Amino acid sequence: MKAKKYPWLLIIVIFAVAGCATKHSHWQKTVSENTAEAYEEFLEKYPESSYAEKAKDKIMELRYNEAVKADTIQAYQNFLESYPESRFTEDVLSRLDRHKHQERIKALNSVKRVRVAVIQSYEKAAELNLPFEDWTRKLLEYAGRKALEAEARHYDMAITIRAKGKPLGAVYSLERYEYSGASLSGSISIELPNLPPDTEIFESTINPPDKIGSIHFNASDAPYWEAFRADGSFLPKIFEIMGDYFGNQPLVEAIKDGSLNIKFMPAVSLENIKNSLEIKQLIAALEDKEFGSNIADALVKIGKPAVKPLISALQDENKEVRKNAARALGEIKDRRAVRPLIAALDEEDEDFREIVTEALGRIQDPRAIETLIFILGNKEEDENSRWKAAAALGRIKDPRSVEPLITALGDKSRAIRGVAAAALGEIKDNRALEPLINTLRDKDKSIRRNTSVALKKITGEDFGEDYKRWKKWWKKKETDSSNQK
Repeated sequence: MKAKKYPWLLIIVIFAVAGCATKHSHWQKTVSENTAEAYEEFLEKYPESSYAEKAKDKIMELRYNEAVKADTIQAYQNFLESYPESRFTEDVLSRLDRHKHQERIKALNSVKRVRVAVIQSYEKAAELNLPFEDWTRKLLEYAGRKALEAEARHYDMAITIRAKGKPLGAVYSLERYEYSGASLSGSISIELPNLPPDTEIFESTINPPDKIGSIHFNASDAPYWEAFRADGSFLPKIFEIMGDYFGNQPLVEAIKDGSLNIKFMPAVSLENIKNSLEIKQLIAALEDKEFGSNIADALVKIGKPAVKPLISALQDENKEVRKNAARALGEIKDRRAVRPLIAALDEEDEDFREIVTEALGRIQDPRAIETLIFILGNKEEDENSRWKAAAALGRIKDPRSVEPLITALGDKSRAIRGVAAAALGEIKDNRALEPLINTLRDKDKSIRRNTSVALKKITGEDFGEDYKRWKKWWKKKETDSSNQK
């Protein structure tokens, strides 16, 4: 009866079911074909279908597979244009970078001559010129390439540097405006045959300080050199670029000849030096009395890959190499160096022994405790070595060193007494309280100051250098402890 009353409803239901069946049948056919074209055709016919999202995802997956199969720069770029953000984007970018790197390496193999052009300008300081070209030429020379003038017509590679500087300032005493800050920004463009230009941006700002110690009346006096070498600016960026294009040798050579202070070097460049040959080159250069410490700083930043070669360098014939190697190992703080450093203390050279002792303290490994205690207590040792041993014991904070440090509070050497008090303050052991309080009667003011600081660290109390107040506090503490028992 209901069917006769509402025949149109039945017809709608029949057509709907038939439509769903047709759509489902088409989807099954599309899945079986499994081509991007088939899914695109389905989407065109059924854009609002419940299968639409699946169809879009399958198209993306199939286009990704096509790009991987083609494995060309153009194929990957086409995919990224269509799908800039997808689950495949990271992988495609990685593959694209690999291809670009390979193309670039291929082009670089034929690079012998490089044109260098610098365009720089500075507000209110037209005569100013920063050494963009000098540094670029130097690094190209280290990379075994010849740097040509900007006017050169025949070259294999071109580097164009554009920079703009602006003086910044503030009003200081006597209403005097001085150019005590500077901003520097620009770009480094690399052009290779048959490859798109590669451009890197650099930028830095040195803000005017609240106080100044020198005069900066002229715009050319602004701290452009500081801006030139600051993080994110030209000097770190050109090293990063040269390392990317020519490997680590330009960096290694600049470190060896001392022309680059390590604090201006981008950490990522140094971390890339993991090649044992490059590390050995740096270690061999540790013998340089003028630049050895700078090279040691570079090895510290390289870190763990340098540890084994540095350990071997502890036995080098050259004294400067041994000293700089020991210092670097102390800064790296790798525990593999502890036993070799302890063994190195057999050497008679006092300067070397001091550096080794300090290195052991920096590593803070308990295995060095007995050796350090022996050095501290050995009156035949030179004073500096004993001082460094006491300081090292304070860094390691092992309870075994408390009694030897308490004994050192009565040493004839003022320096030893002072460092022993400071070390006990770092360890914070109650056994040192009464001996430290008694040390407040020392005639030396610096020792009394170290002692009062140590007592405050251990107890949380602050009676300064007042021996009587500390003694009164100590007696009360002893009485309270006895009553509790």
